[in-house]
Amino acid sequence: MVKYLLPFMLLTLLLIPARAQTGIEDVQTAPYILADGWTAEEVCIPLEASPPPEDWTFDGTILYWGDHGIHGYNADWETTRVLNFLDPVPGATSPAGGSYSPDMMWYALPQGDAYCSVTCTNYTGIVDYISVYDISGNNPRDRITFEWQNAYYATAGAGGSPPAPRPIWIDNSTFLYMYGDGTVDETETRIVEPFGEEIFIQAFEREVNLQTTSFNLHTSPDITRNITFQREDDNSWTFALIDLVNDEVIHSDEDSDLSLIDDDPMTTNTSWSSDSQWFLMRRSDDQIRRLILFDRDGHEEIVLITLPNPERDPHFYYFETFHVEWSQDSRYVYIAWNESQKDVGSVRATIERHGVFDLEERRFTDFCTLDTSAGMHWAGVFWSPDNQYLGVEMWDWVNNSGWLNILDWQTGTSYEVLSFERSLRAIGWREE
Repeated sequence: MVKYLLPFMLLTLLLIPARAQTGIEDVQTAPYILADGWTAEEVCIPLEASPPPEDWTFDGTILYWGDHGIHGYNADWETTRVLNFLDPVPGATSPAGGSYSPDMMWYALPQGDAYCSVTCTNYTGIVDYISVYDISGNNPRDRITFEWQNAYYATAGAGGSPPAPRPIWIDNSTFLYMYGDGTVDETETRIVEPFGEEIFIQAFEREVNLQTTSFNLHTSPDITRNITFQREDDNSWTFALIDLVNDEVIHSDEDSDLSLIDDDPMTTNTSWSSDSQWFLMRRSDDQIRRLILFDRDGHEEIVLITLPNPERDPHFYYFETFHVEWSQDSRYVYIAWNESQKDVGSVRATIERHGVFDLEERRFTDFCTLDTSAGMHWAGVFWSPDNQYLGVEMWDWVNNSGWLNILDWQTGTSYEVLSFERSLRAIGWREE
C-alpha cells in the first residue's frame, strides 16, 4: 500500500522538458508539470538494446502470444515453449484483448470483430465468443469456448483496430464480463464460471446502475469498487465511483475540486492498482490534460502529471492518451504518451515519452524521449514480479519486425532477449 501520498496539492510551476533521443535537428519536446513536492530524474533508455551477458539471468516466465499460440520464455529453458496453441475464431479481434487469472494459469479471450467509420478513429466491436485457455504449459491444447453477445465502443490503437474490453477475474475460476446488445438498457454485467461440467453464468446484480455508455468494465481487482461513465446533456462525460459491497455511489465528479470534463471513457485510461487501493484516470478540460490519482474512495486526488493543450501549444498538434501499467505491488506506475511535433523542415517528428512514478518516494524517473519517426517504438510494457525489470515489446512497423527487451529501469540497462519477423504481444510476467 502507498504510505506517503499527500492529499490533493496545487501543481508546481516547474516545467520539466525532456532530452530527445532523435536524429532530427531542432526537435523540441513539450514540458510536463509534476505535482508539488515530486521530483524528476533522467534515466535515458536507448532505442536499441544490447545482447545480455552470458551469466545474466532473470526470474519467472514471460508470457506472450505470437506464431502458433501463447508462448512462455524462461531463463532456465533452452528455448521458448508454446503454452497453448491459440486458435482464435476466424476474423477475431486481437488476442491482446484477453486477461489472465490471478495465478496467471488461465487466459480469457473475448473474440469477435470490430468495425469503423471512414476515418477509422472510433470502432464498434462485437463479441461473439469467449475462449478460456490453459497457459500453465501442462495442457497446451486445453481450452473452453462458448458463445457470447456484447457490443462495445473504442478508439483506434497504434496497431489498428482495438482489442475487446478485458474480462475482470474475481478469482482463479470466475470472471466478470458485459453481456448485451449495445444499448445501456439491455446490457448487464455477468459472472462466468467456465470450469464446471457446464459453464455457469449469472447476473452480477446490484441496485446501483453499473453500466457505462462505453460498455467496458472498470472494476477493482478485489471486486469492491466499480467506475461508471455517463454522457451529460452538453456532451461532456462524468464518472461515478460505486461501492459494490454496500451498493452505493460514494464519489462522483460533483465531489471533485477539479474540472473533469471533455474526456469520454474511451480515452480516460482508467486503471486500478493491483491492490485495489488507488485508481488512475486521464481527464482534461478546455486548457490542459492531466493524469490523476484517486484513492479507492475517491477522497484524495493528486494530479501526478499535466500536459500542455496541443491546440494551444505552438509546437505540438497532437497528444495520444496515456498508457498505464501498475507494478504487482502497486508501488510503481509506468506511464507513456505520444507527442507529434509540427513539421521540422520536411520531417514530422513523432516523439514517445516514458517514465515510472514511485508513489512512496514521490519521484518520477524520466526515460527521456524516443524519436519514433523511423517506425520503431515501444508497443507494450509489463512489470517483472520483483519490480526490477520492465519487459518492453519493441515494434518496427517499417520492417515488419518485433522483439522483446528486458529493461532494468533504474539503471537504464536494456537487453534484447527475443526477436521475431512479426510483432509479438505480451500477456505478462509470471512468478514461478
